[in-house]
Amino acid sequence: LNRHKEKVHELPPSPLPALTKRANSGRIW
Repeated sequence: LNRHKEKVHELPPSPLPALTKRANSGRIW
C-alpha cells in the first residue's frame, strides 16, 4: 500500500488518465 501511494503521488495532477494508462499495463491493478 505504501508503494502504491508513492506511485500515485508521483503521478501528474491528473491521476485519472494516468491511472487508466497504468491500469491498462496491469501495473497498478
